[in-house]
Order: sequence, then structure tokens, then C-alpha cells
Amino acid sequence: SKAGGFNTNETAGNIENFSFEPEEATSVELGVKSTLLDGRARLNAAVFHTEFDDLQVGYFDPLEGFVVTNAAKAVSEGIELEGLYALTESLSLGATAAYLNAEYREFTASCPANTVQAAQLECYPNPNGPAGNQVQDLKGVRLDNAPEVTATMFADYTVPVANGLLFGSRLDASYK
Repeated sequence: SKAGGFNTNETAGNIENFSFEPEEATSVELGVKSTLLDGRARLNAAVFHTEFDDLQVGYFDPLEGFVVTNAAKAVSEGIELEGLYALTESLSLGATAAYLNAEYREFTASCPANTVQAAQLECYPNPNGPAGNQVQDLKGVRLDNAPEVTATMFADYTVPVANGLLFGSRLDASYK
């Protein structure tokens, strides 16, 4: 969980934007870690499911600056795989892969005050807000910074050179 707080730069007089609620998360994870081939290989896997209540979401408002609000409900679930294999004492190869479904399940957010930006969104009048206040339903929208697929591959080479010193090099590739 995360504690709630206050948006101290709220200057528009909207009391709903002044504070935000605590965030709570409930998670379940099931995984396996294995060592294979006399310790030369490792294979790990995990599946997970996290439900958020009042997820804290930060955004930048040109008039207010950085603002935090709450998304009523969100979910993050997926699978992760990791493998490592020592080809020699000096050379190791490894890879990871993950699939992530992370989306808002219930989130009504304010629309931008900029009418051009608001016109590009599906905004509608806020039934619980002041006249002229527009909102949008973000149910099903992917969470920020939560790519659906990620993968990495690497090669690691390390050899002793002299007096306990090691020479190491590593080549990495990643995909998001």
C-alpha cells in the first residue's frame, strides 16, 4: 500500500484535486526456480496477478504542474521467464521474456482544458462535477510504462588477468 497525500500546487479551487487516497494492492504470484545440468543452467518462471484499489496516477497539468489522482481499480498480470546457461567457466548466455497485461479496470479522469486535445478524446460532461467539467472513461486503457512484451538477451565474458583482477565484458540486447 501507499499512503494518500495532497497536491499542494492545486490553485484552481477544485477541492477534489487537492488530495488523493491511499493505494492498496493485492498480489498473488506462483513461480519455480530450477538449477539444471549440474549447476550450469538456471531456468525460472513466474505467473502473477495484482489488483489495485485507488491506484495513484501521476500526470502533468500545464496549469497545475505535477498532479496525483486515483484510478479506482487497475490490474497487472502476466508471466515472466528467465534462463541462464554457462557455456564455459568464462562465458555465460542468458535471456528473459515477459508478457504483461496492465490496464485500468475503473478510472474516470479529467479531460484536458485544451479544447483541441479534448476533442481528440472521448470526453463527456462530468455528472458529479461543476458545469463545463469534462471527463473520460479510461477503462481498458493500458497503464503507463507497462509494455505488453519485454525481452532481453545477453552474453557475459569474464576471465582472470592477474593478481586477483578480472577482465569482463558484456553484450546486452533488449526489446520493449
